[in-house]
Amino acid sequence: MNNDKICLATSSSFNIPIIDQIKLFKEVGFDGFFTMFDEHILEYSKIAKEVGITFHSIHAQFGRIDKMWKNSEETEEVVQELIDCIRIAKEAGVKKVICHAYIGFEPNDGPNKEGLSNFKKVIDEAKRLGVCIAFENTEGEEYLDALLNEFKDYDNVGFCLDTGHQLCYNKGKDLMSLYGNKIMYVHINDNLGISNKNGEITWKDDLHLLPFDGIVDWNKVMEELNKYKYDDYLVLELSVKSKPGRNENNKYAEMPLKEYLFEVLKRAKVLLDIKENKMMSLHQIHNFEKELFPITIEEHQDIWAKWYEEECENIKKLIKNAKYYRISHVGSTSIKNIKSKPIIDILIEIPLENMFKEIGDILLNNGYMMMYDLPTRLVVNKGYTNQGFDKKVFHVHIVFKGNNDILYYRDYLNDHEEVAREYEALKEKLCAEHRYNHDLYTVAKGEFVKKYTKIAKEIYKGRYE
Repeated sequence: MNNDKICLATSSSFNIPIIDQIKLFKEVGFDGFFTMFDEHILEYSKIAKEVGITFHSIHAQFGRIDKMWKNSEETEEVVQELIDCIRIAKEAGVKKVICHAYIGFEPNDGPNKEGLSNFKKVIDEAKRLGVCIAFENTEGEEYLDALLNEFKDYDNVGFCLDTGHQLCYNKGKDLMSLYGNKIMYVHINDNLGISNKNGEITWKDDLHLLPFDGIVDWNKVMEELNKYKYDDYLVLELSVKSKPGRNENNKYAEMPLKEYLFEVLKRAKVLLDIKENKMMSLHQIHNFEKELFPITIEEHQDIWAKWYEEECENIKKLIKNAKYYRISHVGSTSIKNIKSKPIIDILIEIPLENMFKEIGDILLNNGYMMMYDLPTRLVVNKGYTNQGFDKKVFHVHIVFKGNNDILYYRDYLNDHEEVAREYEALKEKLCAEHRYNHDLYTVAKGEFVKKYTKIAKEIYKGRYE
């Protein structure tokens, strides 16, 4: 069972060699990777074994995949290319290959017997070698349908759901209701749907955004994966590069790659929380659970500072024998006179050589519950009950020393009331829009926080080093 494993696709948009991407994925905390087929597959396999990361799957060549359905001079070349991909995958120890059924947006004659016969040559070779082929939803859905129906009895043939393609190429059609019983793999990415008012589909709408940055209904996606008992890796296929004439991905390109990858991992873990329906998590999806933990914005209360001081002293007593550098009151309850969620955020900075586990285990054994466990951050909470929020609610963020941008942001807003009021207004607006989705609420504040954190670090340079 791999239903708690997270895999990420390598990407030319990351602008570093694939071998370096594989090593970085492992460092950040991903369990696996997949990549497009190229001449270096065996080298990638070797590196994966050396660093201890799973080489999950290979994406077969698709630039000429339409030729599989035509009787042309290129057809046999394309058939052989796919067979070569299967054979090298086998040699590399990779038993999963993703394949497009078609490419192209121009009117065409549709699926035919010749095409099915050509694909059968590839599928039969894959079966002989013990390699699975999952056909991915793209444009030309009728070709996907023809293949999955023709080879429905083949145990090495299945469906790969691409969540973004479902919106921009398949017009939001519920493909899992058609092919869920053949689900083999999944490619996770967000999307904004078809941009053309006439409904014309184009590759420029295939954005590959981070989850929660588009309009994919992630609750529904995860419910359907559970319904059809999907238990393979959660595979993300993303890009930091915007399509021509678009700018949605620009914000990713502005981030240091490692920071971006940590954000990817964070959001993937949110999706796993949704999929696994973990009780008492902030990512509840059932109606009664949503009612328990809504986002509320309240007038600033002086008692929040007192609650922080009391909990800070409690934490200091609990971790007195552990190594830590600084404990701070952060978040909106630490900003003077603005409305806030009544949740006290506490930042604990630990020495670089120290591990999160020591302090985390102490807090988890003393009334706190796990929220996030990431390579650079561990977050625990207290005050979430089966009846809803307790009177006092705390989020404790344990980070390495120096990972403290939030302190600069806090100070800047305390020193600049007009910006603090802008932030307050933004929070009220987002609360109304995302009352029951803490993750979307947090993500939507990101650009504002990032903007003023950058300014704050220039003004207060060195204050918290």
